[in-house]
Amino acid sequence: MKSPEKSEMKTWRVSRQMLLSSLLALWAVTIGQACGGRPGPHMEVAPETIKTGAGSSGGSGISYQDVKPIFESRCMACHTNIAPKWTDYNAALAYVQNGKLKLRVVTLKTMPQVGSPQASAITDAERSLIGQWADLGGPEFPGSPVETPVGGGGGTATPPPTFAWDAAAKCVGCHGTTATNDPRVPVLAGQRAGYILAQLQSFRADRRTDQVMAQMPAIAKSLTDEEMRVVAAIYSNLTPATPTGTFTGNYDRVRSNLNMCKGCHSPQNGGANYPFLNGQNKAYLIDQLVAFQQRSRTDYIVSDFMNLMANDLSATTIDELAEYLSLMKQGDQFP
Repeated sequence: MKSPEKSEMKTWRVSRQMLLSSLLALWAVTIGQACGGRPGPHMEVAPETIKTGAGSSGGSGISYQDVKPIFESRCMACHTNIAPKWTDYNAALAYVQNGKLKLRVVTLKTMPQVGSPQASAITDAERSLIGQWADLGGPEFPGSPVETPVGGGGGTATPPPTFAWDAAAKCVGCHGTTATNDPRVPVLAGQRAGYILAQLQSFRADRRTDQVMAQMPAIAKSLTDEEMRVVAAIYSNLTPATPTGTFTGNYDRVRSNLNMCKGCHSPQNGGANYPFLNGQNKAYLIDQLVAFQQRSRTDYIVSDFMNLMANDLSATTIDELAEYLSLMKQGDQFP
């Protein structure tokens, strides 16, 4: 008989490998392909690089000379006296190589600073040009040696930067990559990024507590704001496991009760901060509905509303709702 320690170690290694494989796959597709129209940014970051003597920016001709005017007009108002100085090629190149330039400017759009005049002024075309330049490794001039992604380029899957892996690795032990080992822990794969981020912030601020996930406040407090956004983006783009099983409850009754859920939680409705429920663990859904019913969960953006919605649900109704939702595939419409 295998010892629990060895079994847990094997599970961790498998989960770690699965997460890395999933991350590699994400790196190779566009935002539209990854999200399928769903909310939540796709994680695209600069790859590990090696020096080559290849020709002009992989043939595209994009160089630092093309993006420098954007840095001058959109970034230097804030960065005249603080690092990095974007009009310094080597400073800009360092942010290409560590992956943060494309992550912040293109993926998360947190640069220029959100709410600033520069953030309102920068165009999608300018962000895209910066992203293309970063993808090419940041050549200084057309025809100059470029930083070529290890293994080639042109859409080849490449590893994420270390900080993205470290942040996600804090989650995979419990939340897995496509499913969880503990049915009372939520599946995060495919969840709305805005909701994941909101819950991390609630745990960090001690607004949300959970006996099953007692370690979450400490984990959330160990993450920076950027790491939280990275984790939310990574999980929002993972594909959850396909549910299996057969619904055993009363279909007409559950269909009627689902009417009160579909406005916020169906794949076709709701905002970025409302969670998808399709394919979520049944035990977790039951725990949360009971918590809302008992007023022991009050952290949610619409907790008062959820308290009222769950108030008169019977144990049978809660069980049926949770079972039916847990068996719905990602993207399935509510009946």
